[in-house]
Amino acid sequence: MAGDASIRNCTAMRRIRTLCRLATALAAAALACAGCGKREPVRETTGPLPPPPPPRRTARIVESARLAVPKARSVVFVGNRAFIAQNLEGMSVADTTNIARPRITARIPPTVIQPLHLVDAGQGLLAAADRFRGLVMLDVSKPDFPTTVSSVAVPGIATRVSLFSRNGGRYVAVASGGAGLTTVDITDPRSPRRAGHWNTHTDYSRSVLTLMPARDKQGHPAWAEPSPESSSPAPLAWIADNLDGGLKVLDLGNPEAPELLLKVSLPGYCDSLHMSGDLLACAYRNRGTRLFRVLPGAPATDHATTPSVEFLAGVHRSGNRVQDAITFRIGAGGKDDWPVLAVADDRAGIALYDLSDPRVPLLAGEAATPDAAISCVWHAAHLVASCWDGGVVVYKVSPK
Repeated sequence: MAGDASIRNCTAMRRIRTLCRLATALAAAALACAGCGKREPVRETTGPLPPPPPPRRTARIVESARLAVPKARSVVFVGNRAFIAQNLEGMSVADTTNIARPRITARIPPTVIQPLHLVDAGQGLLAAADRFRGLVMLDVSKPDFPTTVSSVAVPGIATRVSLFSRNGGRYVAVASGGAGLTTVDITDPRSPRRAGHWNTHTDYSRSVLTLMPARDKQGHPAWAEPSPESSSPAPLAWIADNLDGGLKVLDLGNPEAPELLLKVSLPGYCDSLHMSGDLLACAYRNRGTRLFRVLPGAPATDHATTPSVEFLAGVHRSGNRVQDAITFRIGAGGKDDWPVLAVADDRAGIALYDLSDPRVPLLAGEAATPDAAISCVWHAAHLVASCWDGGVVVYKVSPK
């Protein structure tokens, strides 16, 4: 027993000596790395220093009001009225003189209209993508008593509409579901006619946006609504297509024969798109949101030229089912003015991202919605979200 104790003591002593030698070696190495305790002279560098990272911004998003309307899909504002597309439930009209206290002033039954999307066509008219009747022109000069001016059937299901002008004529581009894109001449809104059609027979067009090359106030390349002047650049149709590749761009220089210019093939179903300046935001359902910088091609008046599309960033969160994405600025032009991406993320609600650097979107705020967030629009410093059976919810958004 005594011998065993002696062996254990010797083993312990050897371990202690080993640890001491290791500690001494480490201390010597640290001293050598530190230059034997001498401070190295500061070395001068040439060239500008890298910019500091942008400050992390956050936004306050507070519910201001809610309108109890079922099947709310989208909202368009005309004057002091909001027109709410409700799919199979028809359409509602709300007085938004005070956006924080809207009130329903009229309900239009589905026997009159079943809109998926509405757009202000000017001159007291709305253009509606009607689920069953195609393109419908509505007279809203008496906003609480809208009446049908005309309608024209289109192939497939009319899902979204966008206006454009060409050589003095006025047109509507209609995203037509599985039938691609249809152009309708509404120069005489009481007698519209189908002008052109484009289809690959493999797509499903969810949304369309018509724009032409332009310049912003600082002279930078941007995009604007097409002008009726014959000397204006030819417009393009941007299509959110949820089957074969997502984003497509068509030449509308000849509205009778739209022509494919560009196809951006990325995984996922592209549901909607929104352009601000040269920044394009696209909703890709469970693939999140994707941001692109889009610059016009060479100017031309008889036909559109292919733009350049640069992928900037993807914004993705677990459980995403992004239905819509828009960009706007908050801060009212003050020192806290900054760009924001708002994402309507189905049952995940609304998410806001700081776009100070569009290559690195940073989460800035979020809000729950009473039901699936289908679409959103920025109006009078408020974010207005269509939330299916949760109705229309108005949020006040401001910097924290």
